[in-house]
Amino acid sequence: MKSSNQNNSSIRYLLPLLAGVSLLLFVGCEQTTPSSLGFAPLPGSGKPVARVNGAVITEDSLELLERTYRGANFTREGLLGELIKRELLYQEAVQKNLLEHAAVVRQLDTARRSILSKAAVEDIFANAPLSLEDIQKVYDATYSADGSSEYKARHILLKTREQALEIIGELQKGGDFQGLANDHSTGPSGPGGGDLGWFGPSQMVGGFADAVVALQNGEFSGEPIQTQFGWHVILREDSRNLTPPAFDSVKDKIKSQLQRKILDTHLQKLQKNATIEIVAETVQQPANPAAGTPEEVQNL
Repeated sequence: MKSSNQNNSSIRYLLPLLAGVSLLLFVGCEQTTPSSLGFAPLPGSGKPVARVNGAVITEDSLELLERTYRGANFTREGLLGELIKRELLYQEAVQKNLLEHAAVVRQLDTARRSILSKAAVEDIFANAPLSLEDIQKVYDATYSADGSSEYKARHILLKTREQALEIIGELQKGGDFQGLANDHSTGPSGPGGGDLGWFGPSQMVGGFADAVVALQNGEFSGEPIQTQFGWHVILREDSRNLTPPAFDSVKDKIKSQLQRKILDTHLQKLQKNATIEIVAETVQQPANPAAGTPEEVQNL
């Protein structure tokens, strides 16, 4: 059993950590004496575990905090003590009309929008549930015969097909691929000689991945490869076979990737139907939110 000193030491560091979940915690505190403090009661559920000047801290709010800090050395009593401290500070802030301060109003609005945005995402996923069969299909496709290999490659990204053909001509004359990438590639990997490191086919856009798989080790593409990023000249340096990971070890990752695609598709529809005006001169129009996932573009 841990000593009280150890518990107190852990709790000393807890209050600052609670800042990130403050709004969530307040949802679980039902105010039973609104008139004395000047604010309306919040809906709560669960049995009361404490009352602070009439405000009820519920079992739900305590359990939420326990889940948030599961694995940390915090006792249930210590966490309840921190909820009580937070409620006292909240009530004092209300009494001092700190809710009227401009900075507080902005922060509350930001937090409210963040929470509602998260709720919207959860609603989108709830209306497009993924089954184990959906995840299994992606697993099978990813770790099929082609997906069980990784490739090490370099590329030179160019704006036009003509430029790419010129680079291929230089390579056919014995030109150095890394040097040409340093001098001519417009992609972020250019300064590194076009090095993309090791990757699986599913990590790159389709046309690019297909070209890499079709090449032999040490061979460069004899024709330019076009993707949404431009024209590529590709050098496949090496390849290796992989042992596919167990389904259970990657199913959550696959589910997240599928959910990201669902969200991107939904955001595309929202953006298409929205009226968006960028009024700040120093801010550019953001790109389409679904125009390429990080897995597709991170190395190009």
